[in-house]
Amino acid sequence: MSNRKYFDYVFIAVVALFLCTASIRPSVQIISVMMLLLLLGYYCYFKLSKQRDQIFALNKNEIFVFLGFLFMSISIIPSLLVNNSLSVGFRELDIPSKYLLFAIIALLLFKLKPRISSDILMYIIGISGFIFGLIAIFHIFIFPQMLYHGRFTGYSGINETGFICGILSVINASLVLYRKNKLFFLSAGILSFIGVVGSGLRGSLLAVLFSLFVIFVIYCFWNRSSLKLAMKFIIFIVVSFLAITYIVYDKLPTDRIGYTKEELDSISSGDYNTSIGFRLIMYKEALAMFALSPIIGMSAKSQADNAEKIANISGFNNIVELAKKGPIFGKKHNDILNTLATKGLIGFASLILLYFALTKMILASNSNSIRVAGGGSILYCLLAGLSGDPLSGHTESTFFALLLLFMLNTESYS
Repeated sequence: MSNRKYFDYVFIAVVALFLCTASIRPSVQIISVMMLLLLLGYYCYFKLSKQRDQIFALNKNEIFVFLGFLFMSISIIPSLLVNNSLSVGFRELDIPSKYLLFAIIALLLFKLKPRISSDILMYIIGISGFIFGLIAIFHIFIFPQMLYHGRFTGYSGINETGFICGILSVINASLVLYRKNKLFFLSAGILSFIGVVGSGLRGSLLAVLFSLFVIFVIYCFWNRSSLKLAMKFIIFIVVSFLAITYIVYDKLPTDRIGYTKEELDSISSGDYNTSIGFRLIMYKEALAMFALSPIIGMSAKSQADNAEKIANISGFNNIVELAKKGPIFGKKHNDILNTLATKGLIGFASLILLYFALTKMILASNSNSIRVAGGGSILYCLLAGLSGDPLSGHTESTFFALLLLFMLNTESYS
């Protein structure tokens, strides 16, 4: 058996390990480093053994994806080079260093081109959906004492688990329209959706529903001959998801619907001391930071030093209190606003490039499964990022980046 075959088999094994253990912190980060070491090892092996034909040149789409991750990493640097910002330490380089890791992994994947069958990858994603869903059922319905403040966290955390379950739910539910084993993917989509609802992440829940709506609308537009079949699946999925939402919310010890109503009532009366209220304050602070430094954004030290100015523009004094404790490292619960606030237009351009590069290459696949799975993942991440910051989270960003890179290395690009 050739070295190339061995390489592909090892790659498939690591992909399966990554997706099937993603519910355990910090599995995805550890396996991402394993992936880097695997790729570096094979790259050096092919170089030293002079097997030049096993190392490929990048095409235009691959270059764009690599640059997208690279620019997401280095776009933080300008704000750290002003106001003596590095004097507080290198904490702000934590997330950017991960994007540098993603960029190197992407570069090595595109140079070495290990291949995994799109069929195999979709089934592994389905199995991952089953795993998350069964864990959710175990925690919510059998041992509710394992919930954290009445919410499902899996073995990773609320935001991490809810985000990953959301991606898996969108992918598997969408694949029902394109795959033969519809019951398998439908079950995986429904089970992983239980995890989304159980996490109590309202933004992720809405992102799943809206993503599926967009995907089904596009499918119906391009496949009018299958409209009747598609409508049956749409109705069944909608009814199933609504039933799951009701059953899970009724089982959870916290009333998320009632709590949301109370939050909105508090905000309407001028009290922002709620989860949604704090988010609105963060949004206004982020816009104020962008107004003060639109090109490069503000570092943690610059935020603290300019807290009074930010408070005056935003109309809220919360950031002034935070500044008394030192540099402000918190995120703004919105990927776009967080990027504008901390990296300015430079960071925003990097974010747009990343989304554009990933979308362009996903759509270049000759596999319907890859197009719908990859497109659904990107759409969900974009929507979930409107009320959260998955691209600034360790687990979420790693899962999203590597999942898309796995899709970009299927045989559908051969």
